[in-house]
Amino acid sequence: MCTDGRCCSRDGWCGSSDEYCGYGCQSQCYPSLGHKVSDIITSDLFYEMLPRLGSSECPGNNFYTYDSFVQSASNFSEFGTTGDLDTRKREIAAFLAHTSSVTAIEHFHHLQDPYSWGYSYVSDPWAETGDFDYCDKSDDRYPCAPGKKYMAEDSFSLNGADLLNNPDFLSKNPEVSFESAFWFWMIPSKTMPSSHDIMTGQWVPTHSDYESGWYPGFGLTTNVVTGGLACGHGWNPDERDRIGFYTRFCDLMGVDAGHNLSCDFQRPFSTNITNNQLQTM
Repeated sequence: MCTDGRCCSRDGWCGSSDEYCGYGCQSQCYPSLGHKVSDIITSDLFYEMLPRLGSSECPGNNFYTYDSFVQSASNFSEFGTTGDLDTRKREIAAFLAHTSSVTAIEHFHHLQDPYSWGYSYVSDPWAETGDFDYCDKSDDRYPCAPGKKYMAEDSFSLNGADLLNNPDFLSKNPEVSFESAFWFWMIPSKTMPSSHDIMTGQWVPTHSDYESGWYPGFGLTTNVVTGGLACGHGWNPDERDRIGFYTRFCDLMGVDAGHNLSCDFQRPFSTNITNNQLQTM
């Protein structure tokens, strides 16, 4: 462990610059240096990226706010604070791209500036109106509450909220809604790395990973978020929209989008997690 709060680099050296605290940093990385998401994305930039948040024509009008985003992000200290400046920007852009994709207004492709329509809804409009219910009736540990509809697999308590018995609380409290998305973004599963680790370079692929087409980059986060729904079967609209949001946000944040944006030829991860779990579904 390095003294004086300094970062331990990938090669085991101590320092406080990007060389030590950036890619491959082992401990006491950027969060310990006081970096914050608000250092990168200001209120003005946030609403430029998501201009429909205050639009009366959208069902999600004024639900999500910059303050709720920043406050929720602060509870996950490594989000948007790990790695060099470009890495931190890309992670924030990637997170907002995936959440925008599942909350955009219907038929936004035909509208002007289509990738400015994220967060038009509080949650996925298709999940809300369709026959979506992710209640696992075979799970005796977390039985579904009678009369409740689950548009995700979030069976846990978050920030004091009992989401198992009150899943609709996600669509009533913006901070808990954001926190559920951050939780999924930050935590790896038994079969997948976390999107956070992918975007910050902390996940290092093995030879078999490369054989599966799992190269670090935005495309692999789409694989984590959607699994077989958007990856492994060629170019498709879901993947296109996620890339569209991501590249727009990267442009607005003044950072190159990086490599490996697509997952069309990746083998899907073996998982039951769906894209609905990422947001307020």
